Amino acid sequence: MEVTIMDPISHVVVNSAFYSAVSQDSISLDNPTFLATTIGSLIPDGDGILQIFGDIPYLKHHRGASHSILGAIILSALTALPLSLLFSYNYLSLFGFTLLGVGSHLFLDWCNSYGIKLLWPISPKMYSCNLLILIEPILILLSITSILGFSYDYFFLAWGSIAFMGVYLISRYLSRINFGNYLFSYFQDKNINKMVVLPASKSFFHWDFIVETDYIVYVGQAPIFRRAVRIKEKLSKRIEEEIENSLINKALNSKIGKLFQEFTPHYLVKHHKTSDNKHLITFIDLRYHIGERFLHHATVKCHNQGMIEEELFQPYHPNRKVYME
Repeated sequence: MEVTIMDPISHVVVNSAFYSAVSQDSISLDNPTFLATTIGSLIPDGDGILQIFGDIPYLKHHRGASHSILGAIILSALTALPLSLLFSYNYLSLFGFTLLGVGSHLFLDWCNSYGIKLLWPISPKMYSCNLLILIEPILILLSITSILGFSYDYFFLAWGSIAFMGVYLISRYLSRINFGNYLFSYFQDKNINKMVVLPASKSFFHWDFIVETDYIVYVGQAPIFRRAVRIKEKLSKRIEEEIENSLINKALNSKIGKLFQEFTPHYLVKHHKTSDNKHLITFIDLRYHIGERFLHHATVKCHNQGMIEEELFQPYHPNRKVYME
């Protein structure tokens, strides 16, 4: 499963619960309003079509235009038009329900650690509240309970499930804040520069974390319900020589360097000199540590004089190489 896409089942089921809460119509694919909101809950991930152009265009633009406020309005308007003609149904009503679906999709994607470019094209910044893993069993269960409650007129059960969804999100937020406070005390003698708490990539019962000090970046994980910090990676930030600092700055301003900085807000840059007197500047995306490695990397190879010889992206595995032109 790709780590950047929240599963479509979560999007459809959670959105169906929201639809049931705001509509008295039946949940059926021959119902134009339900069809509109269901398509809306899936259509932002239509940017997956960019995969046909390769990993770099996809990773550069995924969760960009289609996951922005402007994109949500445009996608909803375009989706509602053919549906209104097909079903001879009120366009504005279908636009509203499509927007509900797109909005629920953006909300769930905003809640995980990859984030969305909410203000595109004004800003390329990725917004994320770092609350949810990519497959959320509790949200799915509560959504199904709510749908059944509305379907059989058990409104107390239906609205209670919707309320518990809010309670669950608040509890995740408070748990993240509490764990962040614990981390701050755990690393209090390390002169912390930056600290990020993230939902674990696959584990519902853990938090991941990145703690950056002056010279070390700690990447680790801890259980939600007990204090047992496990440091998975301890990475040096030291820059020993002036030439090394100059090469790193050059790599940061290269095509792949700019792309990587837009791709992730949490990264580390490393320098390595090869046996043939070349320099490798490596970018590491710190958000996803899978098994014994980080998921996404990029590399800039330079001559000793500082001229860039090669730029490549390494999505999903360090041995997977996509060269920048």
